[in-house]
Amino acid sequence: MTGTTAASTATLYTYKLTVKNTDNADKPLSNGAKYSLYRCNGTACNTPVGTETSVSYDTLSKTATAVFNGLDSGAYELRETGIPAGYSGTDPVQFTVTPTFNNGTVTLKSSNDSVVVNPDASLTITVKNTSGGGLLPSTGGVGVIILYVCGLLLVAGALAGIIVAARRRNRE
Repeated sequence: MTGTTAASTATLYTYKLTVKNTDNADKPLSNGAKYSLYRCNGTACNTPVGTETSVSYDTLSKTATAVFNGLDSGAYELRETGIPAGYSGTDPVQFTVTPTFNNGTVTLKSSNDSVVVNPDASLTITVKNTSGGGLLPSTGGVGVIILYVCGLLLVAGALAGIIVAARRRNRE
């Protein structure tokens, strides 16, 4: 048998995610910042999309960004895997990409308001790290009082033992 198959074409739409990394004053941060993107299936977000991506600083646009290409429709989670020195990390960002097709035009929607959909059907997330490295754990509490009392009783017992021993020596 011989023959030919009719040519068919299919268009595959993929999208780009740009992560902008800044501090609270919108100053670009790139030193040590890294991100990983995961695909979500139900409630679990365990399938990596690409590899861990370092944030790079662009001197022309004066921005610090990480770029993920090849996203399609579905649910994702962006995780900060490297935090700039002197700053605290952020919580993961979950979002869903939903494309709408209309006569060859693609319109994207995102389920998360922090994910900006650009006119060119790309996505942008701005991650703001706060300086100071976060809050220190609190100390003290009710349990400390018990330790103080026990410590004072031990010191008082030691002093009493020294005094008793000194009096015995003086009697001899």
